[in-house]
This record gives sequence, C-alpha cells and structure tokens, in this order.
Amino acid sequence: MPPPGYQFVDIRGIPPVDGSPGIRKEFTAFATDKPKESIQVSLFIRALIRWYKRPYTDRLSYFQIAGIHGWPYGVSWDYSKGPQHDYGDDHFIYCNHNLLTFPTWHRPYMALFEQTLWQIMNEVIENELKFNSDAEKQTWIKGKDSFRLPYWDWARPSYEGEIPELFKPAEIEVRQPPNADGTLPIPLPVDNPLYRYQLYKDGKLTRMGDLPSPYTVDDSDDHPWSKCSGTSRYGVHHPEPTEQESEGKSNAEQIAKAINAHKYYGSADPDLHIEKLAVSDLVYRLLLGDKNPTWAEFSSTVMHNPKTDPHWKEWISLEYIHNNLHNFVGGDTYKSGIGHMMDVPVAAFDPIFFMHHCNIDHYFAMWQTLYDDVWFTDKDTPSPLDDLPPFRHKFDGERGVDYFNSNDIRDWTTLGYQYDVLQRRTGEDDAAYKQRIRSHITDSYPHTGDVILKDRHGVFSSHGEVGGSALFADQGVDDYVINVIYDRYGHNRGSPYTIHFFLGDAPQQETIQSLGTAQAAPSILGAGHVATTVSELPRHVGSVYTFSSSMVPGTSNTAGSEAASVCPNCAQQHNDGVLSRASVSLTIPLYHDAANSNITEIDSPFDGDAVRGYLADRLSWIAVNTQGTIIPWSELGNTRVFVLKGKGKHHPLYSMVSGESSVDEQGGVISKYSHYEALPEVTRGKEVGARPDEYDQLMPGSA
Repeated sequence: MPPPGYQFVDIRGIPPVDGSPGIRKEFTAFATDKPKESIQVSLFIRALIRWYKRPYTDRLSYFQIAGIHGWPYGVSWDYSKGPQHDYGDDHFIYCNHNLLTFPTWHRPYMALFEQTLWQIMNEVIENELKFNSDAEKQTWIKGKDSFRLPYWDWARPSYEGEIPELFKPAEIEVRQPPNADGTLPIPLPVDNPLYRYQLYKDGKLTRMGDLPSPYTVDDSDDHPWSKCSGTSRYGVHHPEPTEQESEGKSNAEQIAKAINAHKYYGSADPDLHIEKLAVSDLVYRLLLGDKNPTWAEFSSTVMHNPKTDPHWKEWISLEYIHNNLHNFVGGDTYKSGIGHMMDVPVAAFDPIFFMHHCNIDHYFAMWQTLYDDVWFTDKDTPSPLDDLPPFRHKFDGERGVDYFNSNDIRDWTTLGYQYDVLQRRTGEDDAAYKQRIRSHITDSYPHTGDVILKDRHGVFSSHGEVGGSALFADQGVDDYVINVIYDRYGHNRGSPYTIHFFLGDAPQQETIQSLGTAQAAPSILGAGHVATTVSELPRHVGSVYTFSSSMVPGTSNTAGSEAASVCPNCAQQHNDGVLSRASVSLTIPLYHDAANSNITEIDSPFDGDAVRGYLADRLSWIAVNTQGTIIPWSELGNTRVFVLKGKGKHHPLYSMVSGESSVDEQGGVISKYSHYEALPEVTRGKEVGARPDEYDQLMPGSA
C-alpha cells in the first residue's frame, strides 16, 4: 500500500502548444541532416544522459520505467496492482503480449516515457545550460515544449535497413547555447545514450544482477542479462560475456543485414537469392490489404477460435510485425550476437525500444484513422474496459485517479501528440483525409503490388499480359501465403525461437553452426558476404519470431520462487493452451523464381497447377532457438503450417517510372487481397504441415 499522501504518476503526455497536440516526426526528420545544430536533438540527448543517472530506486528512473515491460520481477511500479490472472494480482510483470490489448497497453507506456523525458529536458535547461539572454533561453524552452518522441519507421526503403545514424556511434556531438557575441560554440562531445543504456549505482557502472533485491535483473535461459551493465544489439556472443560485452555493444551493420535479408533486392546471385519484401509488404498488407478488418485480426498474434469464413485471410497482425523487428534489432543467436531487444523481460532497457514502439503506435494510429469504426467487440477478451496497469491518469469527476483502459486512449491526441502524416490539412474533409493517408501508405511501403505492376523481369508480359492491365485490377493475380499456428511456450516453456521458411532444402545443423565463418554459405546479400544469420541463407523466404518469455526461472533466481519470477500472463496462456498465429507472403519469391531461367518448374506465378507442385516439392521449414540449435518438431507439436492461394487485385494508381502518385476511384489503394483457398497438397506429409482435415476445421469445405 502507498504511504499516506502518496501522489500517483499522472500520465497526461506533454501539454499541447497553443491548444494543438505536438507532432511526432519520423526520426530522420526529427534529427535533421545537421543534428549537431538541432536544439531538440541536444535536449533529447542531454535529457537521456541525465535520466540514466537517476537512482534506480526512483520510480521515474530510466531503470524502473524500462522495467515496467518485464524485469525486475519484484517491483510494483508506482504501487500498481499486477495484471489479473489465476496467480493473483501481486505479480509485477505487466506483460501485455499475445493479447488484444497489445497496442493499447503500449500507448500510455510511450506517453509516460515521452512525458518524463520532457520533464527532464526542463531540468537540463534550468540546471545544466548557461544562457546569455532570456530570449535564447526561451528559444530552448520552445524547442522543449514542441518536442515529441520521434518514431523510427524501419519499413521505409529510405533507411535501406539501417538504424538511424544517431544510434550508431558510441560518442556524438550536441549543440550548445550561443556565446555572448551570438556565435555558436563548438558542439559538445558526449557519450551517446542512444548507443546503449548503462546502469550506474552510486556512480559506478554496475551489473544488473548485482542490484539488491527486489531490483535484481535475472537471466533468461542462458541469456546473461544479470551479468550485463549495459544494453547490446548483436553484441553478446557468450553465456559468460566478456567485459566489453557486459558493458554493452551495438553492431549496426548486423542490424542492417538482418532487416535487409527481409527486403527486396535484385543484385545478388539469382541462383541463391529470393526477392522479398517481408518488412514493408507486411506493413502494407496490415494497413490496406483487407477491406473489412477486425480488431482481433489487427491487434494481436493470439489465436482465436477456428474461423468459419471460407475466405480465410492472412494472419498478419501489428504484434507479429513488431515481434520480428525485435529479433532483427536485438539479435539472432550467439553466433551473430544477441541483445536485449530480442528478449521480452529486458527489451525496454535498450533506448531504441521506445522509438520502435513509437513507430508501432504510428501504424496503430494510421490504421485507426482508416478504420475509425472498428474496435473491440462485446465478445472480445480482454475487453476495452479492462484496466491497463500500471498506467494511471487523473480523470475528471468522480472517477478521479484511475487506471487507463483501452477506451480511454482510443483517441491518441488526448495524450498530447499527433503524427506528422496524420495532421489535417486546411479544408480537408474526411474522404480526402483518408485518401491521402492511403496514398501515403501506398507510396511509403513497397509491396507485392509494386512487383506485380512493375513486372521488371517481364514475367507477365512474356505471357501476353502487360503490367497494369485489366488482369491485375479486375481478374486479379494469384497470391500465395503461408499461415502458421505456433506455440509461444512450446520450447523450454517459453524460450524464444524463430520459424524459418525456404523454397528449397532447409539448412542442417552443421550449416547453422558454420554461420559467420569462412565455411559459411554465401549470403543472399551479395558478393563479399558470408551468411551470419539463418535469414541470410540461400532460398530463405520469411520468418516468424515468437518474442516469448521463458517461464523457467533464471540462474540467479533472485525473486525467490518460480511463481514470482515468471510472467503470470505467459504462465496463464501456457496453462490454457493459448496459441499464436502469423503469415508469410510467398508471391514475390514465386515471381522471382518464375523469372529465374535456371528454374524450370514454373515460368509464371499464376500457373496454379505448376505452383502447387513447385511448393509441394520445394517449401520447407525449420525452427531455431537463440542458441542456434534446430528444435525438433516433436517439441513443437502444436505448430501447424498451412499454405493458401487467394487473389490480389492490383490497381495501377501511380507511375512506377516517375513514382508520382495519382488519385482515382480506388482512393489511394493499389492492392486488395481476398478469396483464399486451401492448398493441402503443399503441406501434406511434412512435419507439422497441416493435414487436409485440419484445413477443413479452419476452412469448412476446403479439403
């Protein structure tokens, strides 16, 4: 219980400027091309540095706010209750994953981070910076008040898989206030807080496992987080980390390779390489690919009751896309290096987590704008009225201080922010507004429709069809997807793993063991590269990362008991047999193979009989854990792989040559997908491949 007179943290966001919510910008626009000259970048960096130094016992320390997402187990943030489970409400792991509240829970979390950072910016202005005039101070205050957390839109091709430049160096330079004569002093060099977070106790760098109970951070499986004083991205290669690994390392090149291995490229060896848009294509399909989405389909990976709609849709959710990016940014295996972002309990200690989740909220807000009448149904569990602990707000009237629920934050602007692309233009009515957002999505996220309409390999024109013809818009082109049911808790009671798909033989254990060595297979990224991760191996078409949390107590087990040290939401889902779902598109890989003269089995991705046989012969899959070990399917017996064929109708709304958008009756949308049918012959007889009767359970009358 809180002491008498205790004031709970009131999450309100940053106060609006002149009555309008501040603007969250994409990170490159926020940082500008001259970050050393930016007042907001200087305040952002200085405030993070100051925040890292707050004592870990402070509820508004960086350590404790990051810890809301998972560890340490025993800390009730802001005297909050724990989430309701059969285990009671005294377990302070506030995990909201594989739940319909995944997007809504993270929204006030980002607002809390943003609000606290803004408050610390004021401390920087008042206590650190020296101003020669009140006018100059007011300029910095204005920069502070208009600050909003930037989002890192990793799906945009402009990044080419790279993390933003400001996250890369261990040291950066920031702007200082002008000299008395008005000239700008030389930028101040500082340790870069975006490169890593480091924990200090009494002024000394301290391993997170060395903090006293209840603040101790535990290990996860053999992930040595208790032995780390700093966060890493692809930086830890040993269960017993070196001193440098313990202090935190960031491998930006490896992050770029991980994301690029899931993007569209055409320069590598065609016999090895498969073109894919597994990041941006997923975002496009999520936001625009379905005419009649539901909240349950959009929000979460959680598997619901078997569908009865014979037009079974792709299982693409916001959470699924989010999960894969945690893997791409955090790490893959000890071979390539692991890092905090890939493990639920410690992910939020890495500062890039908050720019990543700000982007997830950005997608959430765009989807809400387009489908403003879609929300939870009366039958959905959790409901939109369920509390979202530990986040509180001081509401007007009798309600007073109370936990947020999903309905409270449905309108994100009430938390003091708006996204750059979602700003209304003068005189813009609802129809024009939504059309502009759809056009923005179409232009920003390369997708299957781009590949089909460009037809740069001449696959369709060689069959008498010209890109952009009525075939694409009216009749439609076959669209192939893999739908996966998987068990987040099937491996070692929740240890994370990745399911990888290939159009060819899946790699064996010895191939995975050789990753990153001179004996490794060539990388799909082109000449001069050897594969360092499974997703870089030849013939790889996509992956599904579980982003799960082990329910096996860590080696330090500081919380005192298994019941206290595991995530109760995860344990509840495991006990209830809750499964998850995801989807991988195959159309772009099939287009590429149809264009490859060395592959004779198919010469067109819309030759249905040939494609069925090709997929039956070639499609394979494996599951790999973070130790780089292939998991036997007998351990993951609840996994089921389905393959479906639908129709993609692609409308040539803009010039693929000029890149200039045009508007027509489609309202800014190029591609729509529907009418999926089962292809049981593709998975029949393969381990965890769906049987015909299992297709029929989900798609009555399909088998």
